[in-house]
Amino acid sequence: MSQASPVFADMFSFPCPEHVERETSPSQSDSKSGVASVELTEASGTLQDLLHFIYDTDMVKPDTMLLFNKNKRFTSPFEEYQRFSTLFEAACKYEVDPAQKAAVEAL
Repeated sequence: MSQASPVFADMFSFPCPEHVERETSPSQSDSKSGVASVELTEASGTLQDLLHFIYDTDMVKPDTMLLFNKNKRFTSPFEEYQRFSTLFEAACKYEVDPAQKAAVEAL
């Protein structure tokens, strides 16, 4: 992730706190208590699309790109617009250039 995004690279470069305080409430504690974490605000589907550009090398090839796969199309143009626009926002936020370019082409 750090090679595909300078934002993720910066996130991973921060030192982990020596002593991460454990939350006392089970509802607030992380399942991996004692480990520093970053909460991402994007929806899981948006993050999944973004991660395809980071980990799936075929994603950068327009003829095989998941976004343009007619078998994966949504049912309405509005849903497709929402998907591509949220992907574009996330790609800009995390500076994932191939995802930005693909989302712009799709829009």
